[in-house]
Amino acid sequence: MRKIILIALAIILSIGISASYAGEKRCPMMKGKHGKKFSVEAQAKKLTKQLKLSEGQQAQVQEILSAKKEEIKAVMNESNEKMKQIRQASYQKISALLTPEQQAQYEKMCKKEKCKLKKDKSE
Repeated sequence: MRKIILIALAIILSIGISASYAGEKRCPMMKGKHGKKFSVEAQAKKLTKQLKLSEGQQAQVQEILSAKKEEIKAVMNESNEKMKQIRQASYQKISALLTPEQQAQYEKMCKKEKCKLKKDKSE
């Protein structure tokens, strides 16, 4: 079962990577370090300055960037929820295979890993 999940993830990742390199032009606004968040206002200000946007264009760009932010936020929430469901399902399947002693140990391992992940995210 684990092999199937790993193969499926590998396929999904390779499709995503190949799609991103298939001649798709990336927005210059997305340059920067990973994890660095750009505010809508900062993006609009940068575009206004570099492209010398008119006031009408500025307002439209602001609306477009705000809509993009909301759409991305919605997709991320859906994605996070789906990943949570997948993790829960795999936990339950693995737990069902284990003896009661193994289940107790597995539960401790998972709790420890969750704590570790929370620490990593807060840093």
